[in-house]
Amino acid sequence: MEPTWLEHFDLIQTGFGVIVGVVAWFMIRTLQQIDKNQERTAQQLADLSEKFYTLKGQHEALMCNHKGHD
Repeated sequence: MEPTWLEHFDLIQTGFGVIVGVVAWFMIRTLQQIDKNQERTAQQLADLSEKFYTLKGQHEALMCNHKGHD
C-alpha cells in the first residue's frame, strides 16, 4: 500500500515552492532594508564628522585668538 501523500505530490511540491518563495522574498526585502539603513547611517556619520571638524577648527581658532597667538 502506497502512502496517501503520493497522490498529492504535485500539490505538496507546489506548496513547498510557495513557502520557499515567500521566505526568499522576506529575506531579500530584509537585506534591502538593511542596505538602505547602512547607507543612511554612513551619510549621517559623514555629516556629523564634517560638522565636528568644522567646530573643532573654530574652537582652535578661538583658543588661538584668546591666548594671543597668531
